[in-house]
Amino acid sequence: MDLRLLALPVVGGLIGWFTNYLAVKMLFRPREPVRLPGFTLQGMIPRRRAELARSVGRVIEREFISHEDVRAVMSDRDFLLSLRPRVEEQVDAFLRRRVVGDNVLLRAAFSIGAVQKLKKRVVDDLMDSLPEMVDELTDALKDRLRFRELVEAKIEAFELERLEDIVNKVAKRELKAIELLGGVIGFTIGLVQMGILMLMR
Repeated sequence: MDLRLLALPVVGGLIGWFTNYLAVKMLFRPREPVRLPGFTLQGMIPRRRAELARSVGRVIEREFISHEDVRAVMSDRDFLLSLRPRVEEQVDAFLRRRVVGDNVLLRAAFSIGAVQKLKKRVVDDLMDSLPEMVDELTDALKDRLRFRELVEAKIEAFELERLEDIVNKVAKRELKAIELLGGVIGFTIGLVQMGILMLMR
């Protein structure tokens, strides 16, 4: 058998592997535009970074998280109840610092049941008003916390080198599979070519 025919699948496999390897690398590289006669060469992600940031921001805000999600978490009964010890601690600290202060008589009276009842009443009132406060806080956040813009800014500020490392770590096997698939397809095409040439002889 002619060695040149055997070279067809080998060369095809190498070309297929190399083109896919190059395509994977060109997702991120070159990071800066390289001007060549007639066109500019730059990695897809660095070139379309702003557009990707906007798209990801829109999808996250529309599909994954919204102000209503924040409201639901903050309005959850168990979450509100979990705040009670902290509210009690703050009310207690306020009464000791601002009301009782250094007054010896008031300090002695602080442990008396009436004062403790007053403290409990204040805490209860604060806990009762928490749901309304959460609603007001969530409404105020709508104007100040824009998830889409936040995500866009984070992606724009993210270092491309670090992003490339993350993608390579997370999708290492899949990227290698893409490269190998190119080799397999190239090798298969080479075999087909070899078969056709043999039949033509």
